[in-house]
Amino acid sequence: MGTKIDAVGTSRPHLRVGGMGAIKLADEAAHACLERAGRSAAELDFLINAGVYRDNNIGEPAVASMIQEDIGANPDPPLQGGHGTFSFDVVNGACGVLTGMHILDGFLMSGAIDLGIVVTADADPERGSNWDFPFGLVGAAGRVSRSHSRFPFAPVGGAALLSRSEDEDKGFSRFAFSTYSEFKHLLEAEMSWQKGPIPRAVADRVPGLEPGSNVLRIREREGYAARAAECAATSAHAFLESAGLEPLEIDLLVPSPTPAGFPDAFSQALGVPADRVARVDESFRGVHTAGPIAALEGVMRTGQFGDARNVLFATVASGITVGLALYHP
Repeated sequence: MGTKIDAVGTSRPHLRVGGMGAIKLADEAAHACLERAGRSAAELDFLINAGVYRDNNIGEPAVASMIQEDIGANPDPPLQGGHGTFSFDVVNGACGVLTGMHILDGFLMSGAIDLGIVVTADADPERGSNWDFPFGLVGAAGRVSRSHSRFPFAPVGGAALLSRSEDEDKGFSRFAFSTYSEFKHLLEAEMSWQKGPIPRAVADRVPGLEPGSNVLRIREREGYAARAAECAATSAHAFLESAGLEPLEIDLLVPSPTPAGFPDAFSQALGVPADRVARVDESFRGVHTAGPIAALEGVMRTGQFGDARNVLFATVASGITVGLALYHP
């Protein structure tokens, strides 16, 4: 038996005033995914949230527990002998969804659970009136290829539902993760305190608060995308060799849509034809952790996913971290 993907779902903002935060986006993606699979949230044994940029920069409690409650996945402690849902957060950047799938695969293959879901979403933590945790995003000085004065990622939610396949030749067959720490300086982020004015509402509510705000600086240095493709190709060649496969035996490649140019650079370095690459449409431009799900949704809709024999998932994140998975539809 293998772990199979039953359905995926995505979500994007549709509210004109104030937009939508990461939790709401994850909620809607989960609902869409479950509806597509014909399953209910109460059937879930496990829920993993892989989003990075949360509403109000929430650290505790786990965002997964909030999503669990929102979608009605057994939010109350189960009675003796009853069914419950366990949930927690996983943070591994753009490799987070694949990390979550790997965790679920272990629990499913052990027989500990029957159904699990990975959800994710990223949105500007400063959205609307979220002034309780002042937050800004600016470009950093120095050799930086791109700088932002606003949140650089598209607000997108994603969800993937996983269960056990009765066919031992179907589903995920292996995962692998590797980190090339010698290139970690190519994509870095840091928080710092920057003095300045604060909103009157916050100043009135918190007497004595030092004027200023936390500022997040993201540095993407020259050559990050190219180096990410090289690292991913190096890991993928070894990964496929261990699986007894050649690159041309990969029928479908599902890569991280970002950084810009990565899918084409990686497929070329690996030796997989460009027409076998799953791509996201323009409406998902700038997607972050939900990228693999957005790409997967497209090829599921066209039938390209179901027609493939060997599917290679390849994600990249800061570190440089590479996540790989081999799947047989």
